[in-house]
Amino acid sequence: DWGIGVWNPLALKKKAFRPFRDLLRANMIEDGYLRLDHVMWLFRLFWVHPDAGTYVYYPYRELTALLCLESHLHRCTVIGEDLGTVPDEIEDILRKRHMLSWKVLFFERNADGSLCETEGYPNLSVATLNTHDLPTWNGYWLGVDILDRKKCKRFRQEEDAAAALEERKNDRNHILRYLLDQKVVEPATAEKLSSLAAHAADFAEGNEEMPSDSELVTLSVAIHRALARSSSRLVLVSMNDLTGDLHQPNMPGTVDQYPNWKILSPLSIEQLGKGKYYRAITDAVMEERAAPSGEKTGS
Repeated sequence: DWGIGVWNPLALKKKAFRPFRDLLRANMIEDGYLRLDHVMWLFRLFWVHPDAGTYVYYPYRELTALLCLESHLHRCTVIGEDLGTVPDEIEDILRKRHMLSWKVLFFERNADGSLCETEGYPNLSVATLNTHDLPTWNGYWLGVDILDRKKCKRFRQEEDAAAALEERKNDRNHILRYLLDQKVVEPATAEKLSSLAAHAADFAEGNEEMPSDSELVTLSVAIHRALARSSSRLVLVSMNDLTGDLHQPNMPGTVDQYPNWKILSPLSIEQLGKGKYYRAITDAVMEERAAPSGEKTGS
């Protein structure tokens, strides 16, 4: 329950969709980008009633047609965040309207659980490691997000948190193999990172001293290099990853249990450009994005 009102699709039609058009015009920047959070609201929304709820469908053909028109008039690229419970045909609908879909590296998996190569992402997409609702890269690697969810009582049983930590341990091994396959780390570096992976949960729980910044920066650069090789038209890097944050900005499903949107950045704007993570990650991403296909570099 987002605790906010929603548009009545019948009322929208009666008003010739003017409220929707006005919303777009107020937020579109000429020669810029507009990101639609939870793009499924153009198609359907689950309306919550005190006793029950139901899906209410929206006239997506008219809404997306207006989006295309305003996008053309403002020369503004539209990004549709299509994560979560989304029917397969939605990405095709977005593609036909030249809207960018959203690709989170950790959600794009092969049948065996391994990560898909980012070079296979569609061109009409945005590639990223996370969103504001997902763990930061350092937080994901160390399992801090799982411990935060545990503190907020987001697990039904104690065993569920333990299972999540075990699953994350296995995923770290998937990630290391992926980084080796992508040749963004040397075997000797991967061996050191493997030791870091084995103790990640202990770091997060405070049972061992946190790894050095240099180790975490090396890992961050490697995963961002792999991301930057994406065929996606855009690659986005989270500000939280550019500062090495451990805690995600927002935890869905919480109100007072978690400091949503209240976690201060460890660096000021003036300090950001001099930070270890910022310099290393941005240099790597720009290098990879500038390199012709087949001439990608490693670390």
